[in-house]
Amino acid sequence: MKRTLTLLVMYFIMCLYVDGQTDFRPGIILLKPNDSVTGKIEYKNDIKNAEVCNYRLNSGNAGTYTPFEIYGYRFTEGKFYISKYIKKDGKLTPSFVEYLVKGKKNMYYMRDIAGSHFLIDYNKDTVLEVIYKVDHIYKDGVEYIGDAKIHQAYLKTYFQDCPELFKEIEMIQVPDISNMIALTKKYNHITCGDSGCIVFNKRSYKFKVNLEFRFGMLQYNGSGGLFTPQYEGLVHFWLPRSNERMYLITGFIYNPVTYSFYKIPLKFEYQWPFRVVKPVLEGGVNFIIITQAKQLEGVLPDIPLSAGILICPASFIAINLSLEGEFYPFVFNEFLTAYSFNVGFVIRI
Repeated sequence: MKRTLTLLVMYFIMCLYVDGQTDFRPGIILLKPNDSVTGKIEYKNDIKNAEVCNYRLNSGNAGTYTPFEIYGYRFTEGKFYISKYIKKDGKLTPSFVEYLVKGKKNMYYMRDIAGSHFLIDYNKDTVLEVIYKVDHIYKDGVEYIGDAKIHQAYLKTYFQDCPELFKEIEMIQVPDISNMIALTKKYNHITCGDSGCIVFNKRSYKFKVNLEFRFGMLQYNGSGGLFTPQYEGLVHFWLPRSNERMYLITGFIYNPVTYSFYKIPLKFEYQWPFRVVKPVLEGGVNFIIITQAKQLEGVLPDIPLSAGILICPASFIAINLSLEGEFYPFVFNEFLTAYSFNVGFVIRI
């Protein structure tokens, strides 16, 4: 068991090292608005893309730019980031913000650990957040959730020269990528005609899900080396806005031991961006339904951590090979551990 867990930890460390190899994609670095160089730019998630621009130029130079060291950068097939100061609570914070729409009025986007933020122009180099806030009202000891309308006030002020949009603004209950782009695009179309704006964020993230049928052999500590089969039917939901390499996993797991374990997993999966063989990490929680003689004995959590490789011979199928460790802190009043070797067949829809 210790040897297996050691191998699992070593694989986690190796994957972290592999992640350091990074994902560089073709792009353009705008040193100034009309001065650009081509090369490859490191693609990260929305949070890290806002902080730095790591690059490798075709000339052979490589390095890192921070906001306002350059005007901005753009991936050839993807997002466009521009240097701006974000004005909030009387402070100015430099950042690369994602350019969504450019026109007479612009719209920007950024994401940090607090969540997603939509930004509008304040002056030449500074933007303001379109604040979204839900009011909580307490009356007679009861909490009520009020209407969220402060973002509508920001948008009406920003687009005040186009009152035709006000009814549409009032229909926006929660700002998101699609309705912010549509609103800004419509404003520029009304005020400037068909050539009034450029939409940079044209990538529509379609619903993407992978189905996996997984079989494993699982051994619990104290079982005398006995392995038992484990059968899994899993669904992997793609989470592109959080991270294009991230999936949310759920489904159903059955492990027929003396006590029958039915598990409902809720895990996150991270895939490295290689084409054929992808290192994969998974972690989260399993909710265990324990039965004996068809009688419910209890519902308890365990913590699964796994590492493996995803072999992708074609775009629509893959083979998942993994080693998983499971930790049961609340089962049978003792700390129980287990590990399993798994093989999965993945169908990409």
